[in-house]
Amino acid sequence: MKLFSLILAVISLTSFSEAHPGGLDANGGHYNRKTGEYHYHRKPATKTAAEEKTYWISSTGKTHNKNCRYYRAYAQRCELQDLWGIEETINIYLNKEKYNNIMKIYVYTVTEENHLQPLKDILHLVKEESLMARNRPFLGDFMRLNNIIWNEEKNLFFMDFIRVRMSHGPAIGGLQREIEGFNFNEDEGFCEETAAIYSPEHHVWVDQYNFAGIRSSKMANYLSDFYPNRHATFRFEPILNHDIEQKLLNKTLFTKIDFKMRPHVITEADREENISVRRAVEMAEENGSAYVKITIGAERYHSLANRAASSLAHWLLRKSQQSEYAIDRACITGKDSEQDPSETLDLLRAREYKECEITTASDRRFPRDDRWNALERSFHEWRRNGLFE
Repeated sequence: MKLFSLILAVISLTSFSEAHPGGLDANGGHYNRKTGEYHYHRKPATKTAAEEKTYWISSTGKTHNKNCRYYRAYAQRCELQDLWGIEETINIYLNKEKYNNIMKIYVYTVTEENHLQPLKDILHLVKEESLMARNRPFLGDFMRLNNIIWNEEKNLFFMDFIRVRMSHGPAIGGLQREIEGFNFNEDEGFCEETAAIYSPEHHVWVDQYNFAGIRSSKMANYLSDFYPNRHATFRFEPILNHDIEQKLLNKTLFTKIDFKMRPHVITEADREENISVRRAVEMAEENGSAYVKITIGAERYHSLANRAASSLAHWLLRKSQQSEYAIDRACITGKDSEQDPSETLDLLRAREYKECEITTASDRRFPRDDRWNALERSFHEWRRNGLFE
């Protein structure tokens, strides 16, 4: 009989002990959250000479392996400061950051459920609207298709969506400048930009990933609902990395499924499709939890029930791509056969994407034309490689 271990971790409240606010680190101590002071609860173990060469204690009192990125960054700073002094070191880092900005790009196929209202026609209509008329409420803020250009020669739409944040935001400051706030008018706020291009010929949408900006699913909803009486419905389906998709199809034995989901975006159809997901979501809702973490694992030398595990794995793959807010983690461990080694697949990395290096302007923004050029280059490269027809 196959053995399973099911761990449901539903986060609700976290309590701290007044006497010992926090666990002990590798040195036997920790910081007091009230006073900010570091103190020991047990005497740190004496390290051998070999260990002293291998480990490093940071300024926060934590022990790091000297092979880790924290120590390498620390050692680099020390070396630069010894060689050039603190002011020149700061200049080196400032110049380095100017050329170390990566923009991630995703690609989607566009499904038009109402063929009487193609996306191309909707975009041309929105293009003629005023900026004010393009604004729509978005999670307590506002979103807008701010710029839209139709290039007939290239047969491409070039767009820039913005999220206008009217709530709390950052200030401006510097290494030698006190911070100060921005002065806004009543209808102004902080804006996050997300560039996109659309090919009506290939029904392909390519956009910039901006964590704080507008995601593709919200862009699809925005364009679907812009003219309610036209009953247009568009879906942007992420194009998956063929290698990861094929690897999942090749798995015949599953040993572990580990995922984290947000109950409020799990639909009734999802619950009907997967009983275990429904039970977990219901438990989370009863406890008022923001998310659910589930780990399903087989005992050593055993595997999970193949049909149920395969069904859950493929549901996670679909759901993680359909909704950017539903699944925060989805890892599948399995084998192609009994003789093959185990392999863990991160399904959140199943999307096809590219990364482009872009130099920020003096205002710390990615220039819009540079973002559009990066999207267009990625589009043509994917097309040449046969990712879409």
